[in-house]
Amino acid sequence: MRIRTFTAPTMTAAMQKVREALGEDAIILGTREERGIGVHITAALEQGAAAAREDAALEDFIASAPMEESGNSLQGEEEEDWVTPEIDLLVQSLAYHGLPLDLSERLCRSAAYHDQGDVSLALAAAIDEMFSFTRIRFGRRILLAGPHGAGKTVTCAKLAAKAALQDIPVSIFTMDTERAGGYEQLSELVGLMQQDAVPITAERDIRTAFIAPSGAEIQSALIDTTGINPFDEDDLNGIRRLAEAANADIVTVLPAGGDIAEMADIACAFRAIGSRSVIFTRLDAARRFGGLLAAAHAARLAIAEAGISPYIAEGLHGLNPVSMTRLLLCDPSANDFAENQDRATA
Repeated sequence: MRIRTFTAPTMTAAMQKVREALGEDAIILGTREERGIGVHITAALEQGAAAAREDAALEDFIASAPMEESGNSLQGEEEEDWVTPEIDLLVQSLAYHGLPLDLSERLCRSAAYHDQGDVSLALAAAIDEMFSFTRIRFGRRILLAGPHGAGKTVTCAKLAAKAALQDIPVSIFTMDTERAGGYEQLSELVGLMQQDAVPITAERDIRTAFIAPSGAEIQSALIDTTGINPFDEDDLNGIRRLAEAANADIVTVLPAGGDIAEMADIACAFRAIGSRSVIFTRLDAARRFGGLLAAAHAARLAIAEAGISPYIAEGLHGLNPVSMTRLLLCDPSANDFAENQDRATA
C-alpha cells in the first residue's frame, strides 16, 4: 500500500491533489487542519492499483515543489466553479466521516447541483438521489443476519416491542442457541412484553416451527440467528438456506463505527445471499458514520432502521435523507452530540 500526505489551503484543493496523484481508488485515512498552513489529507492506494497507474505522474507530484499560498487557493490553480464555501464545508464534513473519495465527490457534486442556499437541504437531496430508505414492515417473516456482536438479538427485541406497540401480532424465533446465553437473553428481553421466544435448534426443524398449535401457518415472524463470519462461504450459505426454508426476508444487521471498507465488504456479502435492506446499530457509540453510507451504497441495500441505544425501550429509529444529513453534519466536538443524535433520528 502506498501512503502519502497531501497539503493544500482548503479541503477541496487537497482532495483534488489526492485524485490527481492516486486516482479514484484512493482511500482517505485521515484529515487534519493546521492554522496558517491549510488542510492535510493522508491517503493510501493499494499496491496493485498503484502499479496499474503511471508511476511517473505520482513521482512527479511527490517531487514537486512545496505549494505557495495565495489567498484561499493555490497559485496558478483555480477551484472548480461548483465548489462554494458551503460545499467546501460539506467536503470537510464528509471527509471527517471517512466516506470513500469517489462517493464523497458524487455526493458533493450532487449537493452543489441541488444547492439553493441551504447546504443541509442540498445534501439531503443528494442522499435521496443516491440511496434508498425503507422501514421494517410486519406481516412477513424477517430473518436478522449479521456478523458476531452486531446486535441482532437486541434488534429482534426492539422490533418485537415495535410490533407490540402497533398491536401487530408477531411470533419470535431464535436460532441463536449455540452461543452461551443467546436464547436466554432473547427470552428475557421479549418476556418483558409477555411474549415467548421459540428456539429452533436445527435447520430441518424450521419449516415445522411455523405451524401454530391451532394448525394455522405463522406468517408474521421475527427470526434471530447466530452471528456468522461474513467471509466464510459455508456460514453465508447456511443463512441463505435458513431464509429459503423459512421463506423469510434477510435483513442485514451491522454496527456503526466499523472500518469503512470492511463494512462495505460485509454488506456486499449479505447482499449476495439475498439481503435487500440493512439495520444499523450502535449509532450512540460511534462518531463517524461514513461506514453506513459506504455499506449501503456498495451493496445497494435500503437503509431500514437505526439503533441509538442499548435499551429496548428506546426502540429503533427510522432514517431518511434528512435525518442522515443531520447525523453527518452534527458537530462531534459538541457537548450535546448525543442529544443532537437523538434529534437527528427522531
